[in-house]
Amino acid sequence: MNKDQIPEQIEGIDVQAGITNSGSEEIFLRGLVDFYKLIENKSSKIESCMLEGKVRELIIEVHGLKNTARMIGALELSEKFKKVEEMEGHFDDEEIFESADQVLAYYKSFIDILKPIADSDNDEKKHISKDDFISLLTTLKEAMDDFNLDGADKTMKELNSVVIPDALVSGIKELDALVADVAMEEVINLTEKLIKESANCF
Repeated sequence: MNKDQIPEQIEGIDVQAGITNSGSEEIFLRGLVDFYKLIENKSSKIESCMLEGKVRELIIEVHGLKNTARMIGALELSEKFKKVEEMEGHFDDEEIFESADQVLAYYKSFIDILKPIADSDNDEKKHISKDDFISLLTTLKEAMDDFNLDGADKTMKELNSVVIPDALVSGIKELDALVADVAMEEVINLTEKLIKESANCF
């Protein structure tokens, strides 16, 4: 999908506010896709915080999601995260976790809302050789190792444009989310693992 194909209306999102907050239509579209990629990962982190009773860590996650939701124009979601954030110090842990759990259900609803947009971001996938696939993973690892975030994003986009062997699909999906979350150490470790696994997948 290019910027000329951005839907005029997206459930739960003020498109014009998202474009304004992002600074351009291209950045807005990229933001929607990245937001989608992180939903499962971020939801798991919040759920872990609730299970382990880590209020401070939960509030940190909520604060970040409040800002990214506002950036893409998900204003109602952003406001819900803000209310949870502001509960810290005024409500007990159980009340905070209960409110966070309710917001989490709404947050997860954006998986179905944004999936068509994320899927159309890479409609046509091409076949590449094992060596080329490993080369892309190596380039991604080196980019992250050098703090070259633009290079990492570009390489991840290339990986998303090729046919992934079935055995590596879940790993590449996880890698995509980690790159979007700028989790450098995790990206480096996972690329090394995927490079080894690629040897037997082509």
